[in-house]
Amino acid sequence: MQSLWGDDETAAAASGFRADRSHPAHAEPPRYPPSPQPFRN
Repeated sequence: MQSLWGDDETAAAASGFRADRSHPAHAEPPRYPPSPQPFRN
């Protein structure tokens, strides 16, 4: 789908659909503690 801005990533980030594509941080959970999987002890 072509965005009005012409930037698919920008449109995705604005729409919130594929924000993970523009922002890799969203793709993976934030690693605040040194543990790779703090939730799964």
